[in-house]
Amino acid sequence: IITITDLREIKITEQKLLRTKGFLASITRYCAEAIVGIDADDLSIQSWNVGAERMFGYKNEEAIGKPIFIIVPGDRVNDEETKKIINDAKTKGFIRNFETVRMHKNNKPISVSITCSVIKDDNNNINGISLLYKDISAQKKWEQELQNRFEKMQDAYKEMGKQRRYLDYMIELVNMAASGTYNVKQISTFIV
Repeated sequence: IITITDLREIKITEQKLLRTKGFLASITRYCAEAIVGIDADDLSIQSWNVGAERMFGYKNEEAIGKPIFIIVPGDRVNDEETKKIINDAKTKGFIRNFETVRMHKNNKPISVSITCSVIKDDNNNINGISLLYKDISAQKKWEQELQNRFEKMQDAYKEMGKQRRYLDYMIELVNMAASGTYNVKQISTFIV
């Protein structure tokens, strides 16, 4: 018995898989959001896309191999926020929309929302962490602006209430004086 295998079909399938792999890698590499891959153990940066370059100011060559802490503000390194996020992701499989602050290369703070996911191998072992950063600085600015406007409106309503009480008091005083039924002593007692 002779078996003949048409290798052309296998070759076509391999080419399709390579194109798909390249397409997916291109999506990740050129995504507008910052996508960072880190080692699960030492938290060193393993991948750094164009979005991360734009958001944080470090070129790919500057970031690869460095600890993820290069973008974490000093006060947040000490409270181990990043380690807590990663440990929670390792336990749960992912963390979604964790809002915090990260630093640009020029030391400018950036408000971000982080989605953190574990990367597992074929044996279900965690071998990496994927961090997706979304810049929410504009959103935070608008939230603060809305909060400020709300507080100003509250202050204005309080002032209007105060002015209304003064006006009611003055109207009552004028009505007392105009009615002629009150004497000066009664009006002065009302004033005090």
